[in-house]
Amino acid sequence: MKKYIIIFMLIITAKLYSQWEFVGLDSLLIKQIYVSGDTIFAGTDNRIDTNKVSGLFKSIDNGNTWIKLDSVLGNGPILSFAKTKNKRVYIIKGNGAYAIGGRIYKSDNEGLTWEKINASDYSIKWLGVSPFDYNKIYAVNTFNNEVYKSVDGGNNWNQISAFPASSHGRFTAFNISLVKDSVLFALVDVQFYQAFYKSTNDGYSWQYVGTPPSGQEISTDNELECKVYMESYFITDNCGLSWKRVDSSATPTSSYLSLYIDKAASKLYLMKTDGIYVSDKQTINWQKLSGTENLPVQNGYQPEDVGQLKNIFLIGKTMYVGTLSGIYKKDDITDVKDGNTFENISYSLSQNYPNPFNPTTTIKYTIPTVETGYIPSLQHVTLKIYDILGREVAALVNKEQSAGNYETEFDGSKLSSGIYIYSIRVYSPGRAGNYAASKKMILAK
Repeated sequence: MKKYIIIFMLIITAKLYSQWEFVGLDSLLIKQIYVSGDTIFAGTDNRIDTNKVSGLFKSIDNGNTWIKLDSVLGNGPILSFAKTKNKRVYIIKGNGAYAIGGRIYKSDNEGLTWEKINASDYSIKWLGVSPFDYNKIYAVNTFNNEVYKSVDGGNNWNQISAFPASSHGRFTAFNISLVKDSVLFALVDVQFYQAFYKSTNDGYSWQYVGTPPSGQEISTDNELECKVYMESYFITDNCGLSWKRVDSSATPTSSYLSLYIDKAASKLYLMKTDGIYVSDKQTINWQKLSGTENLPVQNGYQPEDVGQLKNIFLIGKTMYVGTLSGIYKKDDITDVKDGNTFENISYSLSQNYPNPFNPTTTIKYTIPTVETGYIPSLQHVTLKIYDILGREVAALVNKEQSAGNYETEFDGSKLSSGIYIYSIRVYSPGRAGNYAASKKMILAK
């Protein structure tokens, strides 16, 4: 009888996790995930099983084997993780379970050796790398409501601002614009209310915007400068002047844990204590991803975890999820009906259509995602038209763009018939080189 019970339990467990594969780090709370190819970085906490050793772990074989990278730094949770385009890694490491602040450490060789960064000892809650310059990083002191900035990769720091707070006040949330350099947002607890601020000069001065709804985390959009998400509950399109509640389609009795923005496909992924939801960015309508209600995310998180969790990572249609007990992945997120992902797609410039044309034609091109840390970088794109002698006759695109499929129309009504060249150049801060391509087209009047 006992044998049949065990077999029955194994069948039930297999059914619950049938679409999700266990990747590793059992019994560790996963706070941070970063994935590139077969390499996985995971920031962990041993709160669930104090016999385990917590810290930063790495696998180079998609989770089959793991090594601890920060053993020389001792045991302690990873509160924040960022990786730049080279082998540089930043972490915030706490000194015990339930820590809400920690020290910043930097490694220029993916964790083989570490250097302590003295921004503020054991009191840093948040760290972020600029998507426009990977040497520019920001850190937030959660106890003194202070913001620090380094422009040389963390070697030297300046305190760039401090926010008002009473004895009950504390720094709640902070984030960087993904659209415009030097634009920052801050959410601060001021004793009995919260205040929302915006800076347009890299934090040296701040504009008080207003009193927002209550929240502990803010996320910035990759397309609109003034679009900010407050957890999964509220969105502003005007830099905090007004907020709209957008969580009615998710289970109201479950609690918010983390938000992942898929910049390429314009999707949002929301982890709550009853599973993971997906929604299109434009019209928020949360739908639960099948099977995620059975992943171990239901209990054990604490209020201090909100704002520190970056435990969802998407590459193509493969999703990695950090839970209370290890990492799981699913190779095909079939619930995603629309949009495209560009993690594994190359740059491309398509042949114009129609060709020959008179007088208009359409040119299409594709830009894949480039990651710097957790932030998919904007890339500067130019698309120009030249005559057969190499003289520029039109500039169709000259701006920063995120990953995606694009098309633009060229009007040759003011030009004479003949052969023309259209040329694209993309400057990518996250890759070794830039992309350039050219094609011929014929204007036949």
